Amino acid sequence: MGPSAILDPAAQSLFHRWSIVVHTLCPQSPACSLQKLPHGCAIVIPQMEYSCSYALPAESSVFTAEATAIKKALEYILHIDVDKFCIFTDCKSVLMNLENYGYKSSPLIGEILILDYYLKQRRKLVHYIWVKGHSQISGNEAADSLAKAASCEKTSEKMLIPYTDYLKTLKEHQLAAWQEEYTTAYESNPTNYHMLFPIIKSKRWYNQTLVKKKVLSQILRISFNHGRFPAHLKKGN
Repeated sequence: MGPSAILDPAAQSLFHRWSIVVHTLCPQSPACSLQKLPHGCAIVIPQMEYSCSYALPAESSVFTAEATAIKKALEYILHIDVDKFCIFTDCKSVLMNLENYGYKSSPLIGEILILDYYLKQRRKLVHYIWVKGHSQISGNEAADSLAKAASCEKTSEKMLIPYTDYLKTLKEHQLAAWQEEYTTAYESNPTNYHMLFPIIKSKRWYNQTLVKKKVLSQILRISFNHGRFPAHLKKGN
């Protein structure tokens, strides 16, 4: 059974029931994304005046950044002498994965569940609460600022991320290489298909259409110029 997750933004009523509140936040910065700079996440514990931030590789997903922040928070509170904690996060998907762990889940989710088990063995209770971004929770703005600062700075610490986060980058690289080869091959003598579709897309244009297979086959034959088109009979004398 995974950690309990309250998916309700009305978390202020629980604020004073727990000894420590840990905040995690990962801002999405368009400027940093364009520059391929690291993602950032942060932890703030107002009652202990403790805060820290982490920079992750640019290939990491927001999910990975949020899960990493929660993992780092659990690693910290594992070694302090307090038995009740409340973790506030604005990443609902991480909490849902904690409740529904499966073989397709991120390795970070498994690591969080292991840490949660160790905490329970030490009679420490961890409660996870989802809040909307920028909710009126003490320490939220501080975590936001720290995470934004970390997302635009390089770090010497090596942060491991799941291999699945690299799949998007690998696909983009492969698509770019394919596009370059495709453009170069038909630059001097473009085919009918190349003139119709000069840009290679990650998804087929007809995936979302309701065109029948027979009609689609005819369209593709026309674009490839592989149909029975007696064009040679129409040539001028």
